[in-house]
Amino acid sequence: MVTRPTRWHPWRRPHYYRQRNSKMKLNVDGLFFQTTISDSITNKLQTPLLPPQFRGIRHLIKNNETFASKELMRVIHAAVKAELGKVGITGLMKFSNEEWIVAPPLRNQRVRSSGIIHRDVPYKSSGYLTVIILLGKTSEPGYGSIHLWQNSHLLESGRTSHYPKNFKRNHLDKCDPATIDLKKNLIIFDSRLIHQSLPHSQDVQRNALSFYITIGNRQMPSPSINLIDLESLKR
Repeated sequence: MVTRPTRWHPWRRPHYYRQRNSKMKLNVDGLFFQTTISDSITNKLQTPLLPPQFRGIRHLIKNNETFASKELMRVIHAAVKAELGKVGITGLMKFSNEEWIVAPPLRNQRVRSSGIIHRDVPYKSSGYLTVIILLGKTSEPGYGSIHLWQNSHLLESGRTSHYPKNFKRNHLDKCDPATIDLKKNLIIFDSRLIHQSLPHSQDVQRNALSFYITIGNRQMPSPSINLIDLESLKR
């Protein structure tokens, strides 16, 4: 028997809804959950090396065949899809925007603070998931993580960043923070949830592979701005 939680807490156990094909599926509205992807898969990834001139809090690097080949990405997509299937999320899924989220080692950082508060897509409707695979010394101090505000997909819909003055104090601080377990290397959440990266203070670079899942026939997200193409820098 399926337990239906209250509509105001979709992050605790997203509610079910019946689609036209009468198959029971999970609504991803406000979804957040963590699991683990096998080391046999993640060990095949070749993490990019951030050039020393990039000294910001974090940088987005375009994926290429050197870091994660198309064949390897298909394996990763299948593994993620299998994990989603375990919690009842099935159906047509389109994968896109494969990027590396990289934080420089502490010695190369110009400033030491958290990243900007933002959400990944501006869309008001649900059906977009952000997938982040954490790599490196996740269990050691100083790795840094993600601060994610539960239920924040209901706030300031349509805006990705540059929120109004006092927005955090008046709205975000009233949302419960998600608990990120760094022992689990796979994070999946509603792309409309507001979040920010936390400071990284290790002496090595922090790497994470990220991509989007678009469920159904919705418009796919646009590429990130300020995306670094390391191949073009070599030319």
